Amino acid sequence: MIYESRTVHDMFEAWKGTDKVSKSWREYAEKQNQATVKLYEKLNWKLIAISHNSKLPVKGVKWKERTLTYDNALMLLNENINLAVKLDVSNLIVADIDSNVIPNSLKPYIDKTISVITKSSHFHIYFNYDKPYNKSDLNKLSIKLGISKTLWRGLPNKSQYTLVPLSCVDKKYYEFIGNKNLMNLSELVV
Repeated sequence: MIYESRTVHDMFEAWKGTDKVSKSWREYAEKQNQATVKLYEKLNWKLIAISHNSKLPVKGVKWKERTLTYDNALMLLNENINLAVKLDVSNLIVADIDSNVIPNSLKPYIDKTISVITKSSHFHIYFNYDKPYNKSDLNKLSIKLGISKTLWRGLPNKSQYTLVPLSCVDKKYYEFIGNKNLMNLSELVV
């Protein structure tokens, strides 16, 4: 399975080919933003503001101490400000796959948990952090799954964040692929 990250032009062209042409592109994009932020709220993800076209927090924002309200997150997304999720306080752990091909061992999980294609056509696969794991446990899991080029993000007591859909860097968007449910990491470990 190979996916390519898309530009706004790619997304617009795909939208034109649907039966949604009766709406304006702007209205369609705003509804996408609303649906995405509603999902983040449903999942109780703690979001922070990231500078436009960047992976760095907005200057002057104390991201380790504060999170956005969902109304503010929507407003910022509509203004093309990127968003990221704080992993530790959102109880998330993310497998950061540094490849544009999903390893066979992870393909079954794409449809079981939230998965995202990044701006570089790589993948982030999200899991709920439902019980304590350490770096050694995750390294063993990587070996078991044959995904040695995986970086695990979101270990407890370590403040980390990762960009979320519909953030844009270098004119390429982060987008959901597969399921929008969240699988527990313990389901992967068994």
